[in-house]
Amino acid sequence: MSGTTTTTSLNFPVPTKPTPTKYNLVSPRGAKLVTRVWPPKKKPKALCLFVHGGGWHSGYFEALASHLNKTSDIFCAAYDQAGCGYSEVEPTTPDPNYMHFDDFDCLVEDVYEAMEWMVKEAGTTNDDDYVPVYIFGESFGGPQVLEAAFQQADRKDGVRIAGVIVFGGLIRINPAMVPPPFVCNIVAFLAKYYPKIKMPSTDFESTFDEAFGDKEWAKTARADPKITTNPKGTLAAISATLSSGRALLEKAQDFPVPLLCVHGREDCRTLLEGIQEFCDKAGPSKATLHVVETTGHQLLQDTPE
Repeated sequence: MSGTTTTTSLNFPVPTKPTPTKYNLVSPRGAKLVTRVWPPKKKPKALCLFVHGGGWHSGYFEALASHLNKTSDIFCAAYDQAGCGYSEVEPTTPDPNYMHFDDFDCLVEDVYEAMEWMVKEAGTTNDDDYVPVYIFGESFGGPQVLEAAFQQADRKDGVRIAGVIVFGGLIRINPAMVPPPFVCNIVAFLAKYYPKIKMPSTDFESTFDEAFGDKEWAKTARADPKITTNPKGTLAAISATLSSGRALLEKAQDFPVPLLCVHGREDCRTLLEGIQEFCDKAGPSKATLHVVETTGHQLLQDTPE
């Protein structure tokens, strides 16, 4: 099991720090990343790595992971990204309250490192039978897993990705949450020379509660000391995140593996049109998009049922 949960008066208890897994996961840049695993009782038929969104942590995948264990014998694993949840911050970050990475490839390196770790945890490294590996990205984790799939062609060794799932993928952000486009262009320029300056004027707080279709989950998240309701980042981190969506759209027609995307029609944080355009360019033979009638963004915490 991934860990225990706190006992409170909340309808949904706050996930606590997980128990240590068999193997450690360390970012290639040196940050120790906290991990969770949900092994099925039988030999796994597939492996799935969860990559959470910004300001979030891996404890909130518990219900989905347990369901996949029981119904499909899927070994599930997740990690808290550097600077999020219970993980250490990037060694070069100027402030522990700000997410920092030099470029988006840093995050993709972590995805690949985590896949290798997951395979060791599952014990399928030397299996005679092929066990497919899937990667699941939520929100800010979405572009990370999409880019990881693109980079697979450049990696001749190691874990191969069988398919990708994206929930609420951050291809295009709600413009009300970031500065005007001309300011973002200035930020992108300045990030080349002053990457560690703290980014001003981002507003994630105002849509925090709205991001949950089930408002009881919003109460739980606000009570969780490891959730950041208004994530902040350096110029490099914010610029790399915003530009990642544009870069992905430019090559979407070449997406290499099967893709399932789920997105809220009126998602209050990430725009449906972004992932819609990506799936349209990737084509129906590779990409499937399921649209949910909700304004919610945290789709795993969207409805009371």
